[in-house]
Amino acid sequence: MIAIARERRSRPNLEYRVADLFEVDDEGFDLVYSHTVLHHPPDYRAGLEQLKSLVRPGGTVALIDNVCDFYPTPPRRVYTWGAIRGFPAEIRRVGLRHAWFELRFWHSKPWLEHLLSDRYLSRAQFREIYDTVFPGAEYDDLGFALAMRWKDERGG
Repeated sequence: MIAIARERRSRPNLEYRVADLFEVDDEGFDLVYSHTVLHHPPDYRAGLEQLKSLVRPGGTVALIDNVCDFYPTPPRRVYTWGAIRGFPAEIRRVGLRHAWFELRFWHSKPWLEHLLSDRYLSRAQFREIYDTVFPGAEYDDLGFALAMRWKDERGG
């Protein structure tokens, strides 16, 4: 994804990086963006605190992470049925060949093992934890995930 972003959205004042959250040593960033990865660190709150520490005064944190109100790890059938239900729409969106590739990927053993190792917060847990780390944050419910925006008001 980073290679695609570099190719399609390259800008002189923009740098794309892939790094372990706890190993980033930098003077800070104007924008820290994370998409569906923050449920992976073993200590959720520590991951959020580290992410917050990477934002310069006046900077913004924008993130999206999966949530599930029924169980921390959805059962396998949730993923496989969802992929099958979405298959006709994917055919219309990207064509049969690409949709078939996606369907096979969504049902592949490595991908399902990855999904079944995930642990999600409920919406209430998400807001409770994020509100303590990012006071005044704004949220959007995306169905499968919550999006959060927070601006560091120090000096900004």
